[in-house]
Amino acid sequence: MTNTTRWLQAPTGGTVQTYTGVMDRLLIASIWPTEGILGLTHLKVSQRGAGANMSVDVSSGSAAITNDRVSNGGSYHTNESATVNVAIPAAPPSGSRTHLIVEQINDPQSDGGTNYVSGPICVADTGSGATVPQSALLLAQVAVVAGQATVVNANITDKRALASNIPQSLGQMGYSATLSGAGRVTVTHGLGSIPSNVLFSMAGGGNGGGETYFPNMFFNSSTPDASTFILEFIKTDGTTGAGGQAVVFNWQVTR
Repeated sequence: MTNTTRWLQAPTGGTVQTYTGVMDRLLIASIWPTEGILGLTHLKVSQRGAGANMSVDVSSGSAAITNDRVSNGGSYHTNESATVNVAIPAAPPSGSRTHLIVEQINDPQSDGGTNYVSGPICVADTGSGATVPQSALLLAQVAVVAGQATVVNANITDKRALASNIPQSLGQMGYSATLSGAGRVTVTHGLGSIPSNVLFSMAGGGNGGGETYFPNMFFNSSTPDASTFILEFIKTDGTTGAGGQAVVFNWQVTR
């Protein structure tokens, strides 16, 4: 069996340990198995802040990006410390184009080139569409039509995704709330991303002790989302919990 252990330090007089870039990239990939941005505001694409023209601004921020040029290439951790302006091609003479804004990594050891400069670029649609290049993360689509002279936020479609990492959990025991008229409670979970699991159980309370309530997840077009989920409380007779009734329950979300 081949073992790889990172960051061993040789004792005095011992053999100095050397590490390749891919060893650290494999560590990054184990932390964020799925590539993406590392914060909700990171690398957001918007119209040029100094005045709309045929360019866009990419905000500062970090991302984990998979090295998909080679087998077992791991992932890169990349960071933009300031806003970067990216030029958009001139509008076509007719029809429309959908350009892509990506955060691209240049790595001569993997791509065979000589360019080490990474960052946001525009992948132009020349008439047959555009595709995300290797070792790049899609940030946004920019739609441009014939005669267009500026790019504004209405032309930009956000395509960022949050990187996934080792499951994180938030929870609160004995959460107290008052039911709305619909017998529901909106819980602010604070995870910062859509949870992969929502766990809840009844802790006590409800209808003055004369009736047992059962919490039930209630889904609609926006719940659960990156900050909240909704619980609907049902009584043993199948009717919805009474508005204004106090309930106590436990909840936990994970990603």
